[in-house]
Amino acid sequence: MLNLSNFSERLAEFMQEKDLNQSTLAQALHTSRPKIGLYLRAEHAPTYANFIALLSYFGCSADYLLGLTDQTPAVSYREVRPFGSQLRNLLRERSLTIYAFQKKTNFSWSMIYKWLNGTAEPSLYNLVKTAETLDLSVDELLGRI
Repeated sequence: MLNLSNFSERLAEFMQEKDLNQSTLAQALHTSRPKIGLYLRAEHAPTYANFIALLSYFGCSADYLLGLTDQTPAVSYREVRPFGSQLRNLLRERSLTIYAFQKKTNFSWSMIYKWLNGTAEPSLYNLVKTAETLDLSVDELLGRI
């Protein structure tokens, strides 16, 4: 389960390690300084796109940044794959129908449909819930490892 406080602490650690302030990170991610402040105060989760940008910028594990693990695997991460095609492949590999996935997660049909067709991306909460449902790490769900 996603805990924004863990995420904000890890983000602050990474920023401190790189001696970054909110404005510098916001500029690097092509977002606003107030958004970075919301993340650091655990008041708002980043969008999927901003989360992926953070992973790329810091070169870190998604699960570590989210506070889902305290381990930082020494691997080189692949580029994030398009979420819809990655989800479709994972469901196929697990012989899990979209119907069964929908029943396990209680996600709306329309949301799943949009993900699979690439017209929407999951929130961080739904990303974590999907990884848990499929018994994967978030990095595996994203196709990074």
